[in-house]
Amino acid sequence: MNRQQWHGILMPAWQGHAHPFQQSGCATLCFRYQTRISHFGPCVLVNGWRSPGKTGAADMPVSFHTVRSLNGLKNRAEILAAEHSIGHMKSLDMAAQELGFSSYKKAQQVLPPKMFMIQVKVSWCDSQQNQRGLETLSYPFLQPLTQMLASAKVRRRQRLGRFVMTSPDVLEMKLEVDQEAQSEARRFACQALRRLMFMEALEIKPAPEKVIGWPTVVDHSLGVKFHGPLRMPGTDHPSVWETREGAVLIVDEPYTDRFDPLEILEEQSVWCEQYGFERITPAWKGMHNPHNPGAGTQMSILVHKSAGVNLQQMAEKLALLPDDFCQKDWPGISTSRRY
Repeated sequence: MNRQQWHGILMPAWQGHAHPFQQSGCATLCFRYQTRISHFGPCVLVNGWRSPGKTGAADMPVSFHTVRSLNGLKNRAEILAAEHSIGHMKSLDMAAQELGFSSYKKAQQVLPPKMFMIQVKVSWCDSQQNQRGLETLSYPFLQPLTQMLASAKVRRRQRLGRFVMTSPDVLEMKLEVDQEAQSEARRFACQALRRLMFMEALEIKPAPEKVIGWPTVVDHSLGVKFHGPLRMPGTDHPSVWETREGAVLIVDEPYTDRFDPLEILEEQSVWCEQYGFERITPAWKGMHNPHNPGAGTQMSILVHKSAGVNLQQMAEKLALLPDDFCQKDWPGISTSRRY
């Protein structure tokens, strides 16, 4: 079965998950529909994602197509049963073993029963090529879209203001560009999906507009007292988020070729020390445009030391997110026609 057949059969109902739970020891697996080999040890699921245990962690991010729920595992088992002419329970065990579990019973102890399939759709029109089309990404989440994006304000603060929630599980956007329209549509879809993944993995939400996050400086240059943000050197595409406990996170996503790496790192370290911030750069590359041809963006997360946030734990959760999808390595569904 090729990738297109796999995608076509399972996309409507499959549910994905991160690497599975191992009771003890360290396993080496090669997932059938990945070209990746993953090493991991004891772990637990955190909000549907595999969280590294004390003695092991994933060496590489999970795949976009990795199963995340029992419902998806059952779908895979049906395919295995037909391929190998085996019984139902044996196919369930085989599907579980593909994910690193010793049996289906072990998988039941870890994987959520089912998840909500959320779709991100971006329509485009390329006048130079006389074509129009639609790009669709589908991915399973623990919460429905209506809970993740409760209002238009949340979408706007999350930089999803151009998207419209057309149904409880669909975000849609109409793209109006004339050049490389299909590639741009895919980029916007990936960007939106990455933001949803980021929210779910860290259990955070966009901070209210009144929350600045940065240190402030009093500015009298316009004749009015104004408390403006004092941003870290080299900051680009910043966003401010809030944890469930009310701690404020700042996400910085600059393009990696904008500054001399050693010089800007030194300036940023001095800034963090001066204003009491700590920072981490996760292995997961981020939300904005990490796979841009040439030089993409790289995420850093900042938090004030007084907030008591464990940034290392956050980085470990983000490392479990798939990072193998972008406008070039497109895992979604594309339709187009000439006009």
